[in-house]
Amino acid sequence: MGYKTILTVVTRQGQTAQLEAAIALARREGGPELEARVRATLVRAHHDDGAALGDHEVLTSLAEGAGLDRAVVEALLASDDLGYEVRADEATARMIGVEKVPTFVFDRKFALSGPQP
Repeated sequence: MGYKTILTVVTRQGQTAQLEAAIALARREGGPELEARVRATLVRAHHDDGAALGDHEVLTSLAEGAGLDRAVVEALLASDDLGYEVRADEATARMIGVEKVPTFVFDRKFALSGPQP
């Protein structure tokens, strides 16, 4: 059973739309494996290191370290290329009642909110 963590709130470090765009780029460029690696890198950087994910340089460096091409990430952050996909994910999250980060959604049917052991 697959899952997707949905990030939908504005944090002290910036809007998560930029983060979700980087994650959507990973999904498009490398499938679920790269998406999971980028997502895990961003979550770890935020929660463990307090990284300023709203800073484009920080986000770009982390995404590059997880396997994305730096120039592609920079171009993405300077545009709205994946904006529709991100907004659709955010709308889905609101529709199913996501209020906490992280929220793990399984098969679009079941959700676990908040940190899990």
